[in-house]
Amino acid sequence: RACLGGGLLTALSKVAPVPDKVSDARPVKAEDSDTSLWCKALARITEGPVRGEVIPQQLGVGVKGGQELYVHGANIKAQKATEGGVPLVIIAVDVKNAHNSFDRVLTQKLLIEKATSNPGLIPLAVAHESIACAANPIYMRSNETPSGFIHLCDNRMAGGQGNALTGQLFVINSDG
Repeated sequence: RACLGGGLLTALSKVAPVPDKVSDARPVKAEDSDTSLWCKALARITEGPVRGEVIPQQLGVGVKGGQELYVHGANIKAQKATEGGVPLVIIAVDVKNAHNSFDRVLTQKLLIEKATSNPGLIPLAVAHESIACAANPIYMRSNETPSGFIHLCDNRMAGGQGNALTGQLFVINSDG
């Protein structure tokens, strides 16, 4: 279980480094390829049941062009309100990196609850159980240790960045 959600943290620069300046880097955690492939396959299997739970509130889940559809829909609503003289307020909510903060245990409870009425979610609940209670180790490359890696921390919250199941777990959690 600990290895399933563990990985290697790599800092990727957003722009080319400039001498004597601090680089703006984004940490990315890469999981083992077998874990990554397994999660991608499972995400495909559970995409329909998850989408069934969160539509229509979560348009971007498993829908190609979902975000584009959302933007066009907001523009159409604004245009109709303007033409009809109807007051309209659109509030943008930034959930950037929100997948880093959801509670694994509460998400697991919610998944089990939803899976009782939507059996298509059972594989996602079983998969999430594999990592829900594990403190997944996160490593970073180092040329100062014999192994070539140093242990940074154990991940105890949310889903793995870049893990194919994290998006589904986040929307199930935020929709409940």
